[in-house]
Amino acid sequence: DLTITPLRARDVAFTMPYTAAELGVLYQKRKNEFGWRTFLVPFTYQVWGLVLASLLATSLGLYMIARNDPEETSLRDLSCCVYFSVACLFAQGPETYPRTVATRVVAASWWF
Repeated sequence: DLTITPLRARDVAFTMPYTAAELGVLYQKRKNEFGWRTFLVPFTYQVWGLVLASLLATSLGLYMIARNDPEETSLRDLSCCVYFSVACLFAQGPETYPRTVATRVVAASWWF
């Protein structure tokens, strides 16, 4: 904050403000309560439930398609499909990516 004080005005040529907004907001500060569920606070439990359900549905969809497609070799296990979905959820980038068009469509729907 560079407020204009007599000491600063002596050394620096300030321009005079053409407007002054001296409004403030007063609110009571919450107590900092941190626990193992603190990261859940931004969303309701219903939203977290929907994220978990869509993660599982996407993983199962990838698994069902990859299991029946002979060209898909990277997502044959259910654990690989769940890992892929979780890695994409947290934007970490999995080691294996879908190889066929059908599994890429499911993965793209998860990314959107």
